[in-house]
Amino acid sequence: MIRSFVVAAVVMLVLDSVWLLAVASPLYRAELGDRIASPPDLVAGALFYVVYVGALLWFAVRPGLKDGSARVAAINGAVLGLAAYATWALTNRAVLSDWPWALVPLDVAWGTVLSAVTAAVTTTLSRRWGRTSPPVRPTA
Repeated sequence: MIRSFVVAAVVMLVLDSVWLLAVASPLYRAELGDRIASPPDLVAGALFYVVYVGALLWFAVRPGLKDGSARVAAINGAVLGLAAYATWALTNRAVLSDWPWALVPLDVAWGTVLSAVTAAVTTTLSRRWGRTSPPVRPTA
């Protein structure tokens, strides 16, 4: 699963970088102004990616490999992305007095698409490299 983790991390970073630079950054700057961290906290960002990619592998890629289906991985990834990014966006809206409603549906939609695509691509590439099922763990 290490190779799958690396693939998922690269796919997610590439797609998310394009999104952040082309869409999110200008939008967040317009909506949040000087409240955006400059520079961003790269340690916190890296920790998010490690945790989230691990969750994508467990909840989306692993079932996709087990079923031999990138579609299963994409659907599970979309559900995970919807839940995770909705948690982020709606919690911000609930606890921050000035979190813009405009950011909520965009963040949720992006997390859903990003997670689905990352899971599907990772599953497809992992299957091509001969990994058709998750490792079997011996029972105690």
